[in-house]
Amino acid sequence: KDGWLQSHEASVASSAPGTPSGGGGEGWIEVHDKQALMRMLGGGGQDLTGQIQDQLAQALGDFEVQKLSARFLTDNQGSYLQIQIAGRGRRGPDPLVIKRLTVNIRGIENLLDEALRIQRMMQRK
Repeated sequence: KDGWLQSHEASVASSAPGTPSGGGGEGWIEVHDKQALMRMLGGGGQDLTGQIQDQLAQALGDFEVQKLSARFLTDNQGSYLQIQIAGRGRRGPDPLVIKRLTVNIRGIENLLDEALRIQRMMQRK
């Protein structure tokens, strides 16, 4: 399992009661580096208690995605990528249901610039 994030498209026949609306699951995300996930959850300026952070990390570590959107936005601090996700954890006796989680990723321009640079280098070979 390479990397800290792996995602797959899949079809889920049914979803548990109480999950976000929008039909059955559309896929899943599995995070292999739990420490990176905990750092991400702790670095968003939110005052999450240890128990809430642990529950979120467990759910997002193996997550059935029901809705996912991504938008590029700009504010007075610059451009950023905003990702919104809804779904539920796939493990444990009472998996956490997340109706909407918003993640803002700043510095995305640097990441895109690097990806384009690598793509250009690979095309030259």
